[in-house]
Amino acid sequence: MDNRTLHALNTILRRDSKDTTYKFALLRALIEISTEADQHLSRETEDHVVFPLGLIIEKWLLYYYPLIEKELPQKHGEDP
Repeated sequence: MDNRTLHALNTILRRDSKDTTYKFALLRALIEISTEADQHLSRETEDHVVFPLGLIIEKWLLYYYPLIEKELPQKHGEDP
């Protein structure tokens, strides 16, 4: 994953609204990858690992698309 992609993910996680469903789906995807897909990780340094971007996208869509498909509100306070 290049630095721009990492920066974009970091921006979403730190600065986007805390009540959006896409953010929770992204967090869930990253947590699942980090805990269950360690065979896909590569260690850059002692403190940094790299995830394949395709795997992040796949997992994020797995969790986010069903919410879109059911036309559920995407943010607290939105009407269905």
